This record gives sequence, C-alpha cells and structure tokens, in this order.
Amino acid sequence: FSGMFYKCSSLSDIKPLGRWNVSNCNNFSDMFGKCTTLSDIRPLENWNVSNCSEFRCMFSGCTSLSNIKPLENWDMSKCNNLEKMFLEDEKIEKGEAKYKEHDIEIARLSSKSEEHDILFAEEEDLLLRYSL
Repeated sequence: FSGMFYKCSSLSDIKPLGRWNVSNCNNFSDMFGKCTTLSDIRPLENWNVSNCSEFRCMFSGCTSLSNIKPLENWDMSKCNNLEKMFLEDEKIEKGEAKYKEHDIEIARLSSKSEEHDILFAEEEDLLLRYSL
C-alpha cells in the first residue's frame, strides 16, 4: 500500500476504501502523501492496521486534512515509524487523539522549541508524543 495514492491531488472521496481488508499490510508509507484535496478520512476509521509497522508520511501534504479523530481506534502497537506522518498538514486541529496502546498528542511547536520527540514535520510543525 506504500505510495499507492501518492500525489493524487484530486483524490477526495475515499469511501470505497472503508471496505478494504488491510489487515496484512505492514507499510502505509506515503499512501496518501500529497493528496491535497483529501479532507475526510472517516472511511478509514475501522481499518485493522494492527500488523503495520510503517506509517511514515502516510498523510503528509494532505493540506485539506483537519481532523484525525477517525484514526483513534487504530491499534498501532506494532508501529515503528510515524515520522512525518502529517507533514505540512497545517489544518490539523490541536488536541489529543487516544490510540490503543499509545496516548498520542498533537501539538503545535515553534521553531524555538526544545522538545525533541518524534516530529511529524520539520522545525515548526506538528509534534507526535506517545507513551507505551
């Protein structure tokens, strides 16, 4: 699934993907990268991603995306890489999303921040903090 819809800038309706069985996928890197009109990811909320370890840049460049709450029920316990998952997605709402096995907090950072957790973006964008 890695890079499957990369740079599909006109992709906005992903309702049919809600029926996909992704339980054996282990890499979602760049799957929706630079899908600039993608704004509603609710169809993905019931995906079984429990075997996936790679989510790097999965939604990076999805500049219309503002709500990631539909992903709250994802079991990300096997995840090894969330790097830049939401790079350049400046409309994402601040706040917390609780995931199974992880507490994940989305927060805006300034370029002067001294926090060095796993960054979704470079310098002054989104920070991902989680605890096991």
